[in-house]
Amino acid sequence: MSTRRSSCRTLFLRVALALMALATGSVHAATYTVGTTGGCSHVNLQTAVNTAPATPGPHTIRVNSETFTAQEVSITTSQELNIIGGHADCSAGQPMPNSRATLDGIGGNPRSVMRIFVITGGLVRLINLNIRRGDLTASGTEGGGIYFEGNG
Repeated sequence: MSTRRSSCRTLFLRVALALMALATGSVHAATYTVGTTGGCSHVNLQTAVNTAPATPGPHTIRVNSETFTAQEVSITTSQELNIIGGHADCSAGQPMPNSRATLDGIGGNPRSVMRIFVITGGLVRLINLNIRRGDLTASGTEGGGIYFEGNG
């Protein structure tokens, strides 16, 4: 009977370790930083968004507390993406209290400031962002702050 218990425990431990290895081996989350101060990984949000799908797993994009003009950010994802504004600089791990990053469409093409397409399994969170002045297209089909399509 004790040999049987020992075999069951060994099997249980092997299965548990295999599941842990699978769970941790498949997630490669990345953090990107956006701002015009030194040390940022990207100078604008669109280039950071374009980089995020290169690695699997949930991603975070930290955006400095600045105003970015002529914004026309396009996101298509089936992954988790967190865009968090209000950071003092690109080395700050947390946003400043009551601070925001501003994404302004002025000076850009007549489109929404952000176009977000979420495919099954995806999730996009926008935190501490002011999104303003998207320009209406001639057809009137898009414009304003956010154009969203997909699961959400």
